[in-house]
Amino acid sequence: IIAGSITGMVLTLLFWKYLTPELKIQKKHFSIPLLKQITGMGGWMLINQVGSLLFLQSELFVVNILYGAEKTGRYGALLIFPTMLRSVAAMISSNLNPPIMDRYAKNDMSGVLRIVIRSSKFLGIAVALPLGLLCIFSKLLLKIWLGKEFVDMAPVLVVMVAHLSINLAVLPMFSIQVMANKVKVPAFVTSILGIINVILAIILGSSYLPFGIIGIPMAGAIVLTLKNAIFTPIYGSIILNIKKQRLFSSMLSGIVGFFMCILLSLFVIRFIAITNLIQLLLAWASVSVVYFVFAWTLLLDKWEKKWILEFIQNRLPARI
Repeated sequence: IIAGSITGMVLTLLFWKYLTPELKIQKKHFSIPLLKQITGMGGWMLINQVGSLLFLQSELFVVNILYGAEKTGRYGALLIFPTMLRSVAAMISSNLNPPIMDRYAKNDMSGVLRIVIRSSKFLGIAVALPLGLLCIFSKLLLKIWLGKEFVDMAPVLVVMVAHLSINLAVLPMFSIQVMANKVKVPAFVTSILGIINVILAIILGSSYLPFGIIGIPMAGAIVLTLKNAIFTPIYGSIILNIKKQRLFSSMLSGIVGFFMCILLSLFVIRFIAITNLIQLLLAWASVSVVYFVFAWTLLLDKWEKKWILEFIQNRLPARI
């Protein structure tokens, strides 16, 4: 992680010098009051990141403490899926920050709200498909990919990813906190809940309770969902001075899509025998096709369909 961060920083500096050599950092161009304001905001965001680490990076430590190295290795193999989904969702969400900041700078709060709601809805619908597939096909996936000795870890994988249908859909809402420089309260909440998450993981994963190793991701699912499904939309609504249900409603489509993907996957796995990777991929493809038809027909309104078609049309190269 450290090596990746350093590499990213170095590449950022290299591309900056290559693409915009006219931009230079000079002392005379600094505004001390603005610098203090920015660094103050950055400090609270750093605290927020520390709290996020307690959510996202503490599981392996707890598993190692409670269950030893062998279980840690088995558990760590599963983390590739939630980590990959979080990375893709975060990358998509980060591209929404500039238009949100632009609307906020122009005092277009209705524009900010429109982008955040649509983005949360689109993101929720998009991640619902891989999450539903991972939940239902978890045993087959682990058996084909890692071997039959990993099949018993399937429930752990399900608990790891199922809650992300909510916790990834809210990512665009974090931009509201940043744009309005309202990051102090989220930093406190994230840090406190991060500590609670670690404590709860130790309690639920201990030998004194019947959950076993599945109690560790269960703790993260409970605490993170409480934070993102309740605090994040409510706090965003307070910042934008809107009714709370408007941000809550943006997550519903993703939840509906997730359960629809679950039902489709259960139907496919009931009637199709899957014994190898090719058959698994074909099953995923069949579910995906039906899911996209369902999402396009029932989860998107006319404006959203028009926007997607225009986006695809503008992105595709012109015909020769």
